[in-house]
Amino acid sequence: MYFIFSAAWKNLVSNWFRTLLTVAGIAVGVTTVATILILDFNTNISESWTLDYIQENEIVAPKTVVQIIPLDATGNHPRKNAKPAENVYAEDYQIMRSTVRLASLLAFSIGAIIVYYTIGFSIQQRKKELALLTALGATFSQISFIVLWEAFLMGSVGSLCGIISSLPLFKILKILNVTTTGKGRLFSAYIPYWEFLAVWFVGIITAIAGAIHPVWKLRTLNVRNALQPRFLSDQNEMKLQKSLNLFSLIVPLLILTYILMRPFLIQFIPSIYFYVGEVGFIVTMFLVVIFFIPKVNAFLTKYLAKLFQKLFPLEVSLASSRFTHFTQTISWPISNVMLVFAFLLTLHLVTKSLKAETLQWGQKASEGMAFVLENGKKSAVTPEMIAQIGENYTVIPMAIGSPAPNRILPMAKSELIKYLERSPKLASIINNFDSESIIMSETMAAQLGVKTGDWIWVASKDGEKKFRLIGITDDLGYYPGDGTYRERKTYAVVDQANDFLLPPDLARPGTRLILWNKANPRRNNQFHYSELVRINKILKRRVHPGEWKIRYQVREINKDFVIFDVILMLATFLAALGVTNTMLIQLQARNREIALLQVLGMTGPQILKMVLIEGLFIGKIGGLLAIFLGIPLGWVSIQALNMLSVFKVNLLLSGKLFGLIFLGSILVSTVAAFYPALIGFRLKTSESIHYE
Repeated sequence: MYFIFSAAWKNLVSNWFRTLLTVAGIAVGVTTVATILILDFNTNISESWTLDYIQENEIVAPKTVVQIIPLDATGNHPRKNAKPAENVYAEDYQIMRSTVRLASLLAFSIGAIIVYYTIGFSIQQRKKELALLTALGATFSQISFIVLWEAFLMGSVGSLCGIISSLPLFKILKILNVTTTGKGRLFSAYIPYWEFLAVWFVGIITAIAGAIHPVWKLRTLNVRNALQPRFLSDQNEMKLQKSLNLFSLIVPLLILTYILMRPFLIQFIPSIYFYVGEVGFIVTMFLVVIFFIPKVNAFLTKYLAKLFQKLFPLEVSLASSRFTHFTQTISWPISNVMLVFAFLLTLHLVTKSLKAETLQWGQKASEGMAFVLENGKKSAVTPEMIAQIGENYTVIPMAIGSPAPNRILPMAKSELIKYLERSPKLASIINNFDSESIIMSETMAAQLGVKTGDWIWVASKDGEKKFRLIGITDDLGYYPGDGTYRERKTYAVVDQANDFLLPPDLARPGTRLILWNKANPRRNNQFHYSELVRINKILKRRVHPGEWKIRYQVREINKDFVIFDVILMLATFLAALGVTNTMLIQLQARNREIALLQVLGMTGPQILKMVLIEGLFIGKIGGLLAIFLGIPLGWVSIQALNMLSVFKVNLLLSGKLFGLIFLGSILVSTVAAFYPALIGFRLKTSESIHYE
């Protein structure tokens, strides 16, 4: 056993940079998953309706202030297929959480592929060493234990480093108020110990599983052939075998998928099946592209080389020749770069489309308006205060209303009529408005699945009543309060006579105000700073122009997607590790080739440029493929958003974004190639030729 342990340790130390990259690949992947697990665990606790008690890690939430229940055609019984609004909201956040968890699985998968590639190619490169040990009397079992012990050590250290580093990363995200739903903030910092232990175990399994198949192939090792010198024409030592058996990745990834998705599978959320299918589609595309990249690589290299041919003719010719003849080996770093930047592009396409939808709706809903929120005592604004604002403004006193998601706003018809100044087409709805009717925003109607003419049952602890839905419109704009974009456009209006449905402090009119200029009811930027200060002094309340609220909602969208940026930042780091690792392994296999180039007169700087150009080509091809893969993924994500939510978002493409993705992939790959290029620059000719 001493021989096995010492041989394994000496090999890890002698190839310290490769060992470091392998450990880092496992560590970053485990860090990503562990951080998301602890962040989501505490998000689920902190963002629930209450922290009254926790039973079996499930938070029990109280009933909302009011219940809005769609009735059947007779208006006498609840509709059987209707979902309560709070359930719809909960599903939205569950979908967000599940998507974040699956995104962390992507990062871990990239790290796992790097580990598999490194271990598999490392064993292939060590055939001469292992054959020499066999010739000296070492058995197949001893050699197998050496390799497996190395994998175990790297997996254990990498997983432990990942678990430990996830804790400070979580603290940073907690300080920045980042959650897995983008809503609220974290108030707890519990650690899911069992899940952490499972992730640590999966990290070790991943490293060991990466060594099992290459070790099994050592049974057929031909000692005589392995001890012969390697020649430049021997391509078998220069490329990754397709028989690396990627299917062995299924075991650790399935285990990790179960750990990540278990809370949602238990709850049987129907919409999650779409995302599982989408991830399956992405993984399938990734594996398919790997096998097609050799042909794509050869085709793209031919044209990309022309861009730099005149600047560096020798280096570009050698780099493009290598890309053409060894495309299977090059396909791995290209695939990693492609996958990471494809997801990055998808994320920003979705964000851009959501922002456009928010801006378009927000400008329509709040242009020319100013929102006045309540003071700390939630007292009503007096008529004298309203009179001081001036006759140039239309002022609508409003109540706070019930909280989201079942937001009910009691309003007098005399106040509702004032909206005709902004939208005359509301006349037919407002004329029919009475104490027996209800008006809904389009978002709430879509959320409940109701249409004009349906019966709605509204119940609370203070009373209950049946209403006829007489209108569905967004022309009333935002409700005057804080909250997310969806919350602020989801509400229903009932007559002030129904204020018995709400507690007095929520139904008191005048607690909040909406106002606009009578002469220009839809003119933006009409509230100058001096005017805002004047109104603030009169009312002693916060005054927010509509355009402020729009900018706030856009910032909220950015906040919602911060966690994805964190995951993709770690995945980008993994992709860079993959490029460095691949090029370093290939460079070590090309010692004789580079030595011969030096003998033929190629200088160190030229070798440095040649390797950097190879990294540049990886970035170019990976960036182009990321754009072609990211566009359909963005379209699928937008369609999923429209299907699973009440949003109506259109995919918006951006040439600027495509350019940034392309340049980003080039930058990451080129920087990642710098260390291998430096190794090639320092390579000693005499040693390489003598050894080879």
